[in-house]
Amino acid sequence: DETSPSQPTNLKVSSVSNDKASITWTASSDNVAVKGYIIYRDGNKIAEIAPGTSYTDKEVVPTSTHTYSVGAFDASGNESERSDSVQAEIPYVPPAPENLQAGPPLTNQINLKWK
Repeated sequence: DETSPSQPTNLKVSSVSNDKASITWTASSDNVAVKGYIIYRDGNKIAEIAPGTSYTDKEVVPTSTHTYSVGAFDASGNESERSDSVQAEIPYVPPAPENLQAGPPLTNQINLKWK
């Protein structure tokens, strides 16, 4: 087999949080079969997955921006062109306060304290 799979299309960021980014895409096709996909973050290979159309990157850093692209490969090692790229902006979400307590109510005022 000397034919490369088709280029993955419609790459999108499906969700983002302060500790992960998820992407989805439309599956590639091949004259025999697509064996899997290679996921790239900022131009570097970060994962190789079995056939599927989604991936969650759990190694992101808050307040960063990452660029993702995806390539398909077949059993013969032929690789497709990479998909168009998408960017994911990773937010900083501060942790929720712990041990939240309300003090005695005062006129038009409530005192709160937490760790």
